[in-house]
Amino acid sequence: MARKVQWQKRLLAGGRNCLLSSIAIMSIPYAQANDLTLKFENANNQSFQTPSDVLEFKVIGSLNTEQFQELVFELNDIDITAMIEFNESAPLVIKFNPIQPLAYGNNQITVTQFKSDGEIEEIGNWQFEVRQSTLYREASFQAQVDLNIDHRIAQRNLMDLPYRTQAQGSSVLATAIKGDDWELTGQMDLLYTSEKEFTARGKSVDMGEFLIAAQTGRFYTQVGHHSLTTNSLIMDSFHRRGISSQVSLGELNSSVSGFMLRTDDITGFQKGLGISQKENRVSGVTWNLAPYEDDPEKLVLSFGWLDGEGNQGGEGVNFSGTNQKGKAWTFAADGNFFERQLRMRIEKASSEFDFDAGGAESALDDDAQSFLVSYHYSSEMKEGDLTPWDWVLGAESLEVGSFFKSLANTHLPADKKLNRIFSTLSKDQWSFDASFGEEENNLDNDSNFSTTEITQWYLTANYAASEAIDENSFWSWLGTPSLSLAISENEIQDLITAQGLDAQDNTTDNLMLAASFSYDTWSWSIGWGEDNFEDFTNFQVDSETESINLDASFLIGESWQLNPSIQWLETESIDIDSQSSNFLYSLSSSFVIVPDKLSGVFQYARNRLDARQHLFYTEDGESENLSAAFSLNLSEANINQMGIDLSLSYERQRLIDNLDSLNNLSSYQMFLNFVLTLPYSAPHNE
Repeated sequence: MARKVQWQKRLLAGGRNCLLSSIAIMSIPYAQANDLTLKFENANNQSFQTPSDVLEFKVIGSLNTEQFQELVFELNDIDITAMIEFNESAPLVIKFNPIQPLAYGNNQITVTQFKSDGEIEEIGNWQFEVRQSTLYREASFQAQVDLNIDHRIAQRNLMDLPYRTQAQGSSVLATAIKGDDWELTGQMDLLYTSEKEFTARGKSVDMGEFLIAAQTGRFYTQVGHHSLTTNSLIMDSFHRRGISSQVSLGELNSSVSGFMLRTDDITGFQKGLGISQKENRVSGVTWNLAPYEDDPEKLVLSFGWLDGEGNQGGEGVNFSGTNQKGKAWTFAADGNFFERQLRMRIEKASSEFDFDAGGAESALDDDAQSFLVSYHYSSEMKEGDLTPWDWVLGAESLEVGSFFKSLANTHLPADKKLNRIFSTLSKDQWSFDASFGEEENNLDNDSNFSTTEITQWYLTANYAASEAIDENSFWSWLGTPSLSLAISENEIQDLITAQGLDAQDNTTDNLMLAASFSYDTWSWSIGWGEDNFEDFTNFQVDSETESINLDASFLIGESWQLNPSIQWLETESIDIDSQSSNFLYSLSSSFVIVPDKLSGVFQYARNRLDARQHLFYTEDGESENLSAAFSLNLSEANINQMGIDLSLSYERQRLIDNLDSLNNLSSYQMFLNFVLTLPYSAPHNE
């Protein structure tokens, strides 16, 4: 039909005289073409539409069904003609009742007439704004409330059991309100447990984390638990409660941030914003700039400085050490060159740290630096290629002084020098990954400590077929294959052994082979691995460990999943002629009895341990575990509608000691479980 020929309308639009090509509903609500006039009726006499408003066009004059069928209605360039309602009876009104809420912000409706003689005429073009209020554009509130209640209805041969009835719950609350050029969001987690004596603060109901964020123009502020986006030698994954602000600057495409965060990690309704105590606070600034405005990733320069005090024992941890305090700064340059094929990053950092704040010892200065260079090559796709050649080759160097430390980077180990090269290569179904590195400690040559070198390398190779093997091939019975190989070695050796300490000189080798094969409704896999540990000082016992696993998964019909598994593990202590072995086989299954209503799971595992030839301990026994559960969905959770699930579960355990029958044990317990779930949203539009 002519109404579907959108390109015709666009082709002729530039060459025709349209009386009203763009009319805002707040100014001129009428549109007229020849003898057809439409008036856009604004809902509730407001200057805007709400997301659920019905859009109405009042017909001035006459319009019959034949003429109406010549009209095409578009909302934001999407054809909505099939959803337009029209009745010839007076008054003549054309209505559009959106199936989904209208999008916030500026929208546009266009009405075009495709006449039977081939002429195309634009009747009107209306622009209107969708918002919830004159004060703000949109506001929302969401919550996810979950409550889990367990009641133990039976048990045998079990001691030190918790309460017969236990309950745990959580609520995630989130709200947002947005204006034309500002936005305010908030989120808070609430936690509930019936066993408050086992919580860190002895509370049945407490807060987990909270975050309030505000943005207007170039300014962005966060209050609560959050991490800064900057990662460096002095700050990495530092997630704490506090406050931070950021402003974006037009000069040099840069941004400046300032922050005050609590040193230790806390949760719950306590300590306010977490920054009132000077002795438990980290403050600082960061500055990031990208000089090349047309290509910001070509070069990024970063500067950071912080000063803080505190200890990081954490909530609920018995930490008796004194406070530590110090300052740190860093400068980094990260560049991408030659069409982003070459990346280079260099960082230099220094710290002045007092490991015993207020003690007799003075603060110690030290440095850290890192360097990374990598080359990335990707070939052009050719006919027959599944993926292009993709190759990465790189090298990195990291040196952290013996006394370098930052309170905002607790994961960075001091007294470390690392040099590493790495590479990845992939093409079609094949991928390879390799790395070689050397690490050394005791950088200040302290005679009280040994100087140790660690050498690590690994190589992995993977093959994943993109399609099934030809059914005429002899190997087709195996299924679609996926193969992997992994080899690694870790060598630890003392270059200098301190007086009074045991020398270190040992090597750990690992080799793993794995293969999996899949069909339409089932799959199977097999794996083999070997670990070898050798201590050349004879201080530790040399050992060899070998493992084999065989797994399968079967989909029977549309409602039954069956997963059998067999695992074997044997460890031999070579120096003392001792060995032990484990043999584990298991079967798990999940099934649907009534779709979306009644389902179940079943698991059985039996483990055989044979350590009769072990020198230090002798053991010969078996353990057996059986569990089953049935789940009934009484009410499905939907937005603003509670979901209720009821389940009955059974767990049994048997321990068999072949050397001493007095250690044999058989126990079980049975539970009734209720799960209540309520996802809530406001406003909510069906």
